[in-house]
Amino acid sequence: MKKLNLHIGTIIAVFMLLSTVDCLQTTKTATTDNKVSEKTEQSMAEKEKIVGQANIMNYTEAKLVRDLYELRDTENLLTYTYIIDMNGIKHFLGRSIGFGIPASVQFTNPHKIIDPDDIPGQTYYSGEGTPVLLGQSEPNGLFMPDGLSATWVFLLDAEGTPRPVYIEPLIMVSPFKLH
Repeated sequence: MKKLNLHIGTIIAVFMLLSTVDCLQTTKTATTDNKVSEKTEQSMAEKEKIVGQANIMNYTEAKLVRDLYELRDTENLLTYTYIIDMNGIKHFLGRSIGFGIPASVQFTNPHKIIDPDDIPGQTYYSGEGTPVLLGQSEPNGLFMPDGLSATWVFLLDAEGTPRPVYIEPLIMVSPFKLH
């Protein structure tokens, strides 16, 4: 029995020693990270004193982005859709309405914040009072992927009616016919 107690005591002592070493390493890493972070902040403050901020006066890029949003909101905007092959050659797919819509776009917020106390069994519990971020399905009940290399394009059929076409290869959609 004494040998068993000695072995258990030795195991506990080794475990405590390893835990202490792990804590010291974690503290050392955290301290090193803090020092690196402080130096980066000092460097950025010095850069700000010497260089300053860019003197943006025309906001050209912001205006172009606004124009793009407004163009994308144009109803029945005629565009031309092309598929790009592996050799970089474009192939005309057809006349289309609007620009391509990424297939991974979501109509609703993909996440929801919940109170951990509202989770049955608290399987996602992250600590008292800490909200939890969970995935949320689309209105159709499906969960969309974070990224997807596919596009929905509303191509005009023979009668000129816009019809959704799902396309996965590289795509180019233009508001004018490309040559």
